Amino acid sequence: MLHGINRADPRLPLLLNPCRQRRHEGRTVACGTRHRIRGLERAERQGDSGSMRALHPWFVRVSKASDQDMSDLLRLDHEVFPADPFPFSLMRQFMDMYPDHLLVVEDDDGRVCGYVLATPPHNGQSWIVSLGVSPGMRGKGVARQLMLETLKKLRTADAETVLLWVEPANDPAIALYLSLGFARDPSGPRPDHFGPGAHRLLMTLDM
Repeated sequence: MLHGINRADPRLPLLLNPCRQRRHEGRTVACGTRHRIRGLERAERQGDSGSMRALHPWFVRVSKASDQDMSDLLRLDHEVFPADPFPFSLMRQFMDMYPDHLLVVEDDDGRVCGYVLATPPHNGQSWIVSLGVSPGMRGKGVARQLMLETLKKLRTADAETVLLWVEPANDPAIALYLSLGFARDPSGPRPDHFGPGAHRLLMTLDM
């Protein structure tokens, strides 16, 4: 399944504050891009990689995460990535460091049901760090909306290239990224890139 969706490797340059980076070395902050781009499930291929369904009103409410969203973000992250959730301290740092690139979508009850985290451009490169969608909201185009909005922001910030890691067997996620213009690394999956048995495929979008 297009799980939570993806997470990116914390060892990537500038993913974390350089003075704090040593603390997080070795952690697979991307089991989907932690790699995470896990929270998408296979049903997303209809809502995200195929023709878009009619958007519900809340789909347009993609917004920057705020302090008030923290508890919802942590709940959603644990729900989508139960084996590898971000601790409060790391989510707090992401919100502080990348306030313009941590975006959320709310459901009709005002609860966060999806989020995406990207890094601002550095030497023209940005990474999609984490993308997660609540199980009950999958297959409705939420992931696509989040990706479109974050790519728009990265383009405005003069990003030249956007990169992410994806599980090679995660066909629905790969289909979504291909539909957004990402290309597979021609060298193919990298065995054990995030640890034993955790193979990953690099995908790149030239803006």
